[in-house]
Amino acid sequence: MDIPTSFAIQIGIAIIFGLALFMMVFVLSEKHIVGILVILLPFQFVDSGYGSLNMALTYMAAFGMLLRGKVRMTPLLGVVI
Repeated sequence: MDIPTSFAIQIGIAIIFGLALFMMVFVLSEKHIVGILVILLPFQFVDSGYGSLNMALTYMAAFGMLLRGKVRMTPLLGVVI
């Protein structure tokens, strides 16, 4: 499978941002994490047919909060998966 260079760069940026936010979930409070996501909302660094960077960051933050034990109820977890 041949991946164009621009798409590979976008995937790399998304992975770096996602891992950084995932690690910040364990250090910062939920209030700060939501604030970061709200600030990043108007900026779409990566946008493809499969999703955007903001969607990936939101999923990573939610997964980190699940692991941290800050989210107790997950009524739509099956839909997200």
